Amino acid sequence: MRKLYLHPQAALQMSQHCTLTKYINMKEFPDISYFAGALYGIEDADKIEVISTFQLAIKNDNGKIVVNRAAYEELDKYELDIHKSEKALGFYWIGNIPDKELDLITAELNIFYPVLCRIKFTGEDEHPIKLFAQEDQKWKECKYSYRTENPEHICISELQSGGDVKKSIEFTISAYKELERNLDLIECHLQKIKNKEVEFDEDFVRKANEIGIWFRNTYETDADISSIEEANLGLLSGQLTQLTFLAMKMIKPFSKPVPRGESSQFL
Repeated sequence: MRKLYLHPQAALQMSQHCTLTKYINMKEFPDISYFAGALYGIEDADKIEVISTFQLAIKNDNGKIVVNRAAYEELDKYELDIHKSEKALGFYWIGNIPDKELDLITAELNIFYPVLCRIKFTGEDEHPIKLFAQEDQKWKECKYSYRTENPEHICISELQSGGDVKKSIEFTISAYKELERNLDLIECHLQKIKNKEVEFDEDFVRKANEIGIWFRNTYETDADISSIEEANLGLLSGQLTQLTFLAMKMIKPFSKPVPRGESSQFL
């Protein structure tokens, strides 16, 4: 059996997803039957390391499992563009799913990539993360180690893709600047909605709120977790481009942003 490692970035991403489930009405998402996501990381002959995740759209259509291929392929390309050394390793789910349905999900995802591990995230127990791997063709819960995430993960990925140190630093600086610009755009548009200058866009406001929940969950948590402080910088580095990507996807052309300090409090 290979050694199994879990990075703080992946753990906190799953925790974030778990928090978001409390605000989601599944009736509004008929094409999603489960709170689940893909696991990405590194594997070789000696170990499997789960480093990052993203959410999957999986539907149970009268017993037939359907994965939204277009959504998966777009996020897979984005993930691999950012982290060249990583690959899909398996999937996670939140809450309880019957073993039979887990096997059906596994079989469907095996069409996209080999499922090497599965994670159940409860968010309730003293040990909220349970990692499973196959042994003798059966899924068994396995022990794993919690590996500290390097804050420079995103820069290392850039180096692995053929960049150099200077370009890696410039890349990260550009990402921060782009994030700030997009947050200004979001604040500006929400101010216009509040002032009734533009039509109310439910989807835009919902997605903006998701970003606000992310920040509150990450930076204002009361959880007594000793690893949070050391993981925050690594998490922010890894999540930065994902958050920017979400902002860019939901931005529509509008006028010059309201200067910082003059915009409204909207979340």
